[in-house]
Amino acid sequence: MSIRTILSADHAELGLLCTEMIALVDRPAPGDIAAIATLRWRLARRITQHLALEDEYIYRPAADGTLPRLGAAAAVVKDELGELYAAYQAHIVKWPGDRLTADWAAFRAEATALLVRLQARIRREDEDLYPLLPE
Repeated sequence: MSIRTILSADHAELGLLCTEMIALVDRPAPGDIAAIATLRWRLARRITQHLALEDEYIYRPAADGTLPRLGAAAAVVKDELGELYAAYQAHIVKWPGDRLTADWAAFRAEATALLVRLQARIRREDEDLYPLLPE
């Protein structure tokens, strides 16, 4: 199986987790907070694993010249992705369970916006970066 296939499968899984989380927060009042916490953990873990794969198979080879086709595109994506992941981590710290139930509307808006950004990032990588990877 090619790294392109593996990374694309990861993106599909991340997309499903984002969609599941959006469905959990798209409610007028907090629902199952334990489910939200579990899904946030699963999403953070999956993102971390995915970023490690991208670092090994995209960013390092692009930087050291092994995959020169990736060059500038990979550098831009890596910088943007680092900022997005930092925003996701800050979001988790900012919104512990008790706070998100106390200010559900604000949590909901921030979580949805962040997840939509993540979904857009996934689409962009699928369209602009992954086609540059060898099959």
